[in-house]
Amino acid sequence: MKSHHYSLLALGLVAIGSVAAWFYLAAVFDPTSQTAGTHSSSGRPDTSRPASSEAAATPADAFARVLAQGRLVPRSGLINIYGPPNQIVESIPVIAGQAIVRGQTELATFQLQRRLAIQAELAVAQADEARRELEQKLALAASQVAAAEAARSLAELQVEQTESSELLQIPVEQLAAAQTKLTRLEALARDPATEPYIAANALEQQRLAITEAEIQLRHAQKKQAATVQAARLELESAQRAVEQAREALAALQKVQDNPRAIDLSVAVAQAAVQEARLLAPLDGVVVRILARPGDVALTMPLMQVADLRLMDCVAEVPDRMIRQIRIGQTAIVRSPSLTRDLSAEVVEISRVVGNSSLPDPNPLAIVDRRTVEVRLELSPADVAIAADLIHLQVSIEF
Repeated sequence: MKSHHYSLLALGLVAIGSVAAWFYLAAVFDPTSQTAGTHSSSGRPDTSRPASSEAAATPADAFARVLAQGRLVPRSGLINIYGPPNQIVESIPVIAGQAIVRGQTELATFQLQRRLAIQAELAVAQADEARRELEQKLALAASQVAAAEAARSLAELQVEQTESSELLQIPVEQLAAAQTKLTRLEALARDPATEPYIAANALEQQRLAITEAEIQLRHAQKKQAATVQAARLELESAQRAVEQAREALAALQKVQDNPRAIDLSVAVAQAAVQEARLLAPLDGVVVRILARPGDVALTMPLMQVADLRLMDCVAEVPDRMIRQIRIGQTAIVRSPSLTRDLSAEVVEISRVVGNSSLPDPNPLAIVDRRTVEVRLELSPADVAIAADLIHLQVSIEF
C-alpha cells in the first residue's frame, strides 16, 4: 500500500516538474517574448542593469529587439501564366529555372495554333466566309480601339493625380508645424520669464519630432515618385495599345477596301496565329511548371514566372510590437537553409492587422495570432541567395 502511495507521489512530482520546465523553456526561447532582451547570451537572466534603469533608458534603448517569422518573395511576386480558355496544351518548350525574355520566349503552344494555320490555308477557297469573318474582325478591332483609348484616358488621369502636390501636403504641413513649434519653444527658452516653464528635454523632443517629420516627408516623396513612374509606364503601355489597335483596324479596313482583299485573308489568319502565341510577359525565370502537354487550359495556371532581380522578405510582426518597427530600420534574416545571414531594410509597414499564417519553428514558443505584415528589401548582395529559395520561411531580427 505504501509503495502505491509512493508511486503516485513520484508521478505527481514528475508532472509538476514537466509543466515548470515547459513554462521556463517557453519564456527563454519565445522569439516574441517581451523579456527576451533581459537574458544574457548564456540564457541566464541579465542582472547587470537594475530594473529601475528602464525608466532612465535612452531613446536607443527604448525598443527591445523584435523577432518575427517571414517569407522570401520576389519584389513583383510570382506571376501566374494562363492559356486560352478550354484549349489543349500541345507542348511546353520551357523548363523550370530557364531564363525568359519578355515578348520573345514562347512558354507554351496549343492546338488552337494549328487550327488557325489550317484556316489560313483554306481562306482563299472560303471567300464568302472570309468576308463575313472580316466584318466581324472589323467590329472587334473598332471595339478594341475604343477600349484602348478609354484605358489611355484613364492612365492620363492617373498620371495627373499622382503628380499632384496634394499627396505631399500632409507631411509638408506636419514638418512646417513641427518647425514652427520648435521656434516658439526656443524663443520661450531664451526668455527669462518663461524659461523655467520649459521642460529640459522639450527642445530635444521637438527636434526629434522634426527629424521624424523629415523622414516621413522623404518617404512620401519616394513613394510618390514610384507611383508617378508606374503611372507613366501604364500610360505608355496604353498609348502603345491604342496605336496597335488602330494599326490593326487600319489594316483590316485596307483589306476591306481592296477588291483583292479576300486574297489577303491568309495574312490576317497568320496574324491571328501570331496573337495566339503565349509569350513571356517579363524578363525573368520560369519558377514552376504546373501543366503538361495534353492538359486543358482552364482556371489553373500553366506555370509561374518571376523577376528574381529584386527580392523582398515579408515578415509577420506581432501587433503588440509593431510600434518598435520603423521605415529604414535594418534587420537580419536567418534560416538553416541559407548559406549565411541576409541583411534587409524595412520599406513598408502594413496598416492591416491579420491572423498569423506562419508557424513558429519553436514548438514551445508563445504564438501571437494577430500580426502586421512588414516588407523588407534585401540587399543586392543577398538577392541571388534568396532567389534560390522562394517562399522560404525565415526568422527576422529587427
